[in-house]
Amino acid sequence: MQNKHPNATLVKSSAPVTDDVQFSDGQYLQITAVTPEPDRTTAVFTNPDVPSAVRAYYEANGTSCFSFRRPFERAETSIARVQNEYLRVWVEKTFLICADAFPTVRRCRVEPR
Repeated sequence: MQNKHPNATLVKSSAPVTDDVQFSDGQYLQITAVTPEPDRTTAVFTNPDVPSAVRAYYEANGTSCFSFRRPFERAETSIARVQNEYLRVWVEKTFLICADAFPTVRRCRVEPR
């Protein structure tokens, strides 16, 4: 990605970017791993007669929705005033929907002949 965008600065944190980065004129790259989110309302997931191997195949194939998670600290509220850090830190889950489905998201290993 940096070869394709040589003037971009790499953001090395998965935390939300600050306003000075978000509204600047510069180029920034923030790269994070995503998890496929298959449509669980389709017949392959709702039909109990579908074999588990077929279900497992569609977990990572033919999907157009992905997600990633990152922690964030809640704003000051009555619960956040408590000094317990587990009550203040939450997880934000972001969904990304692509126009087209990806044929697969698993790495394919090609065997030499």
